[in-house]
Amino acid sequence: MAVLREHRLSGPPMDPNMHFQDSFYLATHIIYATSAYSGVKTFESDMPWLYKYIRRSFSFWMTQARLKLKDPGVYVDVDGVGEALDNLRGTGLTEVTDSMVCEGTVWLLDTQLKNGSWPVWFDGGDDDDSHDSYDLMHSTWVCTQVMSYPNPHFYTSDPGCRPLDLQTSDSTSPQTHDRQAQMPDCTPWLRAPEI
Repeated sequence: MAVLREHRLSGPPMDPNMHFQDSFYLATHIIYATSAYSGVKTFESDMPWLYKYIRRSFSFWMTQARLKLKDPGVYVDVDGVGEALDNLRGTGLTEVTDSMVCEGTVWLLDTQLKNGSWPVWFDGGDDDDSHDSYDLMHSTWVCTQVMSYPNPHFYTSDPGCRPLDLQTSDSTSPQTHDRQAQMPDCTPWLRAPEI
């Protein structure tokens, strides 16, 4: 990890040499390696510099998603959104506890195609003829994985306590109303981007 701490990750926006894209996937895969591909809970405090980078990149992709609402030619990395969400969920965050996770989850649900898959978009065009088999399945693989949470042991250390996301909801119970009051705003990606 010491060498990786010294490696300079290129931040957004996209660049012609793909430095940001390469850095982003290096960052998500470092987290995947440390979490046994989301099999083991991770902690942002173990690699704060890396999670800061993931959050900054994820914020960029959500800004792109807002822009794409007005201009379909704007590139959004669906795989990248899925991997960033997967990394954040691997720390135990949920739509209830983190506004970025909530925003990304709502966007992924809205972006899912009628056949259950997710689109394959590339910077410079979305021509389906240019996608190989891996391209066609990767976004759906990643997005399906991130939408298949929760892993109950990620959210609580008390074995007798069920995680918030798995509790049955009774809309008349005070606990349900408390949870709804604590829900973060999940719709920031629907608002017009600040220019």
